[in-house]
Amino acid sequence: MDGDGAADTAWLTGGADRTFGITTASGATSSLPIDSASPIAASAVVGTVSAVDGSDVTVALVDLGREARLLTFVDCAVTATTDSSGAPYVFDRGFTGQGTGVGCSDVDGENRLAGLLASQEGDGWTVTRTLIDLDDSGRLASNGTSEVVASGAGQDEPVVTTAQEVSCGDLVAGAGGLSEPAS
Repeated sequence: MDGDGAADTAWLTGGADRTFGITTASGATSSLPIDSASPIAASAVVGTVSAVDGSDVTVALVDLGREARLLTFVDCAVTATTDSSGAPYVFDRGFTGQGTGVGCSDVDGENRLAGLLASQEGDGWTVTRTLIDLDDSGRLASNGTSEVVASGAGQDEPVVTTAQEVSCGDLVAGAGGLSEPAS
């Protein structure tokens, strides 16, 4: 995660002091509290995505049930990514109608972060993908272009199920990614 090629470790703690952190192979540790009243156990995935300038940014997507928080690991520090107003950048998980999931999508040969919205329309599902524009530091995010990537899809098709998850690559939060330990 820190770019030196050695194995680093991402982790979550549970309970009232819920924390996400990364410990590098050299032993350096950086963490960030995850303030949330959600009673749902947190889970997370870590991946590398492209910023708008093409540079790579290590991101952590922390799923809290109703929302997913976007964190980055830059200069060996875990940082909460914000929007242009300085508020934490979060992904809706279906509770406010803005989205249903978040994932990493291959777009023109680049691994891009994307907010996803799966909506049922008649007998099928439509999936809309909104690319997330990250600055080169990963500290600032904004919504980029949106496009419909599937229409009339079946409920069990991968494009629909993925749009309702927090994932990056083959990792899905809570199913192979990190999970908050039981308290």
